[in-house]
Amino acid sequence: MPDVEEINSTLRSPSQGAQPTVSAQDRARQRRNFRIGLAVPVVAALLMLFVYLNADRIRLSLPQTTPAIDSFTATLDQGRFWLDAHLQALVGLFRA
Repeated sequence: MPDVEEINSTLRSPSQGAQPTVSAQDRARQRRNFRIGLAVPVVAALLMLFVYLNADRIRLSLPQTTPAIDSFTATLDQGRFWLDAHLQALVGLFRA
């Protein structure tokens, strides 16, 4: 039979036992990874917003992109209408 104390020691959270040491280099890497993980979706959203707002200019400058731009803007418009309908319904619940 395994020792009960040995099993319990492996099940304890780090706050109950010794704290693992984290080096300054590891903390710097974690901060850098967090910034990159945050920056990538923000940059992607800004790029999508740029394409959406300049869709007409892009269509005129690059006619071969028209089907893709039309599909992209239609999808975003559909999402905007869906969000508007749901937010209007939510506001209606609070007014009632």
